[in-house]
Amino acid sequence: MSDEQNVSTEDTSEQTTMSDIASQIATKDESSSRNQQAQTTDNVSDFKQFAEKLNQLTEKVESASQKTEQLANSQQQEMLNKEIAEAVGRINESVDGDADMAELFLEKQARENPAFKKVWDNRHDNSEAYDKALGILQREWAAKNQVTIDPSVAENQRALKESQKGGATVQVDSLHQELDKMDHREFLRYAHRLSQDG
Repeated sequence: MSDEQNVSTEDTSEQTTMSDIASQIATKDESSSRNQQAQTTDNVSDFKQFAEKLNQLTEKVESASQKTEQLANSQQQEMLNKEIAEAVGRINESVDGDADMAELFLEKQARENPAFKKVWDNRHDNSEAYDKALGILQREWAAKNQVTIDPSVAENQRALKESQKGGATVQVDSLHQELDKMDHREFLRYAHRLSQDG
């Protein structure tokens, strides 16, 4: 009995051919290849998601960086405007001149006077030199704004203003008197004539 069983088992194994064995191996290779492809596809989609998230984060960082830079520039501009206003106030305090003109005077000094430009650029580091420079500019600005008027010209201007003022009063008063004298019809005719002239 055992010999028969051995024979039948041996017969079956002998009946299995080499190509049957090879086809079983090929089937295992194909399923292994499919699994690898599925893993590769998963890896590719994971990488795409990662790349998208990385792009989103990069955009957010760039946007935040731009906003920070804009804010810093805005704060620097505000600080500069405040410093210019203080300098204008300082050179203009004894003259009480036009602030815009004083600012133009400062700007011209910064452009054309290398010594003042150097002091202005280092105003935070050397405030004592900056104060002295503003004192010098204050005197120069005061000298530029000192107006000497010839007394005879001043008298002529005053007389001209008075005569213009008096003439206007006389003309207005005489017009009022004429209108007061008119009755209703004369007034309407006068108004109609004015509207035709205009």
